[in-house]
Amino acid sequence: MKFELLLTAFASLGVTIVVVAQPPSQSLDDALSTIFDSNKDGLISKPELKKTMDMVAMMAGDSELTPDASEEMMDTRSIVDTALNAAPVIFEFLDSDSSNTLSRNELKWANTIKSGFLSGAMRNLTREVFAAINTNEDDFLDASELDTAASTDSKVLSTIVGLVHTAYPVRKNVDDLKSMVQQGISALNANGSSASDGISYIDTNKDGKIDKKEAVKAYLDLKKKFLKAAKTVIQMAPMAAMMSGMGGMDGGGMNVEL
Repeated sequence: MKFELLLTAFASLGVTIVVVAQPPSQSLDDALSTIFDSNKDGLISKPELKKTMDMVAMMAGDSELTPDASEEMMDTRSIVDTALNAAPVIFEFLDSDSSNTLSRNELKWANTIKSGFLSGAMRNLTREVFAAINTNEDDFLDASELDTAASTDSKVLSTIVGLVHTAYPVRKNVDDLKSMVQQGISALNANGSSASDGISYIDTNKDGKIDKKEAVKAYLDLKKKFLKAAKTVIQMAPMAAMMSGMGGMDGGGMNVEL
């Protein structure tokens, strides 16, 4: 999307809107910074993340979709719901220095992850993780294997963390990543949940296990959602920049009260 015009609007109010030209193919990290970094200090804080995600949730609406909703509307709602749930986890993963902010260098990993989906590297990692969890090599993941893999002191967890760190060395080292994962598992257990609880979301044939076809389908669904979300973010960035220039995103002038 290109914005190459100098627009004069709200003439009666004497407000001039300048829309700055944007590059034709903005990177994902640039777009994320434009949308989430509301005070323009080069960092994305947790409050900034929450404020923007709350706005996304408000725009998506809280009401249930009607049975006659279009497939596109259902896909969009699914992507929004996934983004709302995943945003805090992704933030923690990318925050490699534990500063409670994301720097531009940390945001660049979003580009790498996107490239992984496009190149097939993420698919290969998914296969390797499946194999690591499937300790009895029967091509099915059962509740016992998943819970063992999510045990904070299991060898399987160490293997999985090593695979992820080798593919995406976002954190300082493999031990740092393992510590973060262990904290997440402990929080999950404290809430009375377990890794095996997630079987129902992937087990489409309801046999109580996850086979390779179901794992592939879950991966492809995640890939579709991630790439569509990334495309939407990149498309939204020029408008966010325009709103920021108008003062509509904490910059003064014309403010939008939420």
